[in-house]
Amino acid sequence: MTNEIKKQYSMLLGQYLKYQTERNLYLGQNFSRRLVQKNITPEEVISIHKDSLEEIYSFGNEFTDDMRNALDFLTEFMIQYGLALREHKILLKNQEEMDHELELAANVQKTMLKTTIPTIDGLAIGSISIPARKMNGDYVYFQGDGKRFVGVGVADVVGKGIPAALCMSMVKNGLDTLGQPSISPSYALDVLNRIVEKTVDDNMFISMFYGRYDVAQSIFTYASAGHEPALLYKAKEEIFIELESEGLLLGVLPDVHNLEKTLY
Repeated sequence: MTNEIKKQYSMLLGQYLKYQTERNLYLGQNFSRRLVQKNITPEEVISIHKDSLEEIYSFGNEFTDDMRNALDFLTEFMIQYGLALREHKILLKNQEEMDHELELAANVQKTMLKTTIPTIDGLAIGSISIPARKMNGDYVYFQGDGKRFVGVGVADVVGKGIPAALCMSMVKNGLDTLGQPSISPSYALDVLNRIVEKTVDDNMFISMFYGRYDVAQSIFTYASAGHEPALLYKAKEEIFIELESEGLLLGVLPDVHNLEKTLY
């Protein structure tokens, strides 16, 4: 903080106290921009203001001790206020950057995890997923051969955010590699378990439900790897039935065989 700045501020303040015109205020506003450019803090501005007042009223008793003490209090107040304001601005900037990165990552995730709902005569399929955050740790996957079989997988990563989304991408790639909706659900989960166990951190696990529907025989076969039970709705009875199936979360142990059940 240079003596030149103090001198110019004192002159501007003196001119305003003497004339109190709009032009004086305008000159003060322009001068404030120079202070911002030179990174002069709010508490430093108050200190300059106090020194200027003492200089202006040095030949009289107008500048009282109460006025001086009040400015001292304001200086201490603005020190903490300035620190809090700078911290707040930094947090806002970091949050904006994070939101932008998450938006980009979410768009990439949508592309990577995109799945196509199969079309088969005599079968209507719908799907909806509402993520708790921009990055989704849940995933719904479909496979169909267009003739007889439809495969559906529902998975959830223990965790959220970008790591969970990357795990979901790995699950999708594993299912795409298996390639056929006619495969056994237990076999599909066994293969995915080996993939997850080798590649995912020890503190992350995936629960998953996988089912296969045989349109020709109206048979639904399913298996679960620690996932919440799926619900079967029977329209005639107007009841829901939980599709219970025991199984261990994906990635816990390398050699796990998931049992499957069948509904006729």
